[in-house]
Amino acid sequence: YYYPPLMQRYRNNDTTLTASDYRHLYLGYTFQPTYKPYGKASQTEDINELIAKENKTAADFEKLRQLSMEVLQDYPFDIKAIYNMGVTEDELGNKAAAAKWFFKFEKILTTILDTGDGLSKPTAWHVITVADEYVLLSIVGLPFGGEQQLIDHYDYLKLADNEYGIEGVYFDISRMLASLEEDTK
Repeated sequence: YYYPPLMQRYRNNDTTLTASDYRHLYLGYTFQPTYKPYGKASQTEDINELIAKENKTAADFEKLRQLSMEVLQDYPFDIKAIYNMGVTEDELGNKAAAAKWFFKFEKILTTILDTGDGLSKPTAWHVITVADEYVLLSIVGLPFGGEQQLIDHYDYLKLADNEYGIEGVYFDISRMLASLEEDTK
């Protein structure tokens, strides 16, 4: 796999990308010089205000689209921004564009879920940002219990009481930690 052309296809919302392509894209992004695992988009606060706003206008959705695209320039795998793009395009009547964004959203989540079940260190879910941990918990319906522990190169998130009886889940954050270490050299 040669990353640059694959990334260009990803940025163009190419729906012919396979599960293997998505795995290489998502996990391989951690080896790119632009990878910032602990960065935060400057647009986050404005995006959250727009999302919280009731009775959004077309102009609000246009602004949300613009801000989300700005986030995706620096953080191309930002799951929330990708989801926001799907919702925005749908609300603006661009059904085909919305479908491509939701396709991308689903493929990234599937990529993470396919890395394990999160129930133990050996079967930890591999993520490339801490934010992905919380998005994934929300999507699979597991309530965060308010406690996080770093155990070796795993984030362990304690869960609140849930219907599955799962006490906590593991996320493999080895690439995040390696990137942080590389940045401090």
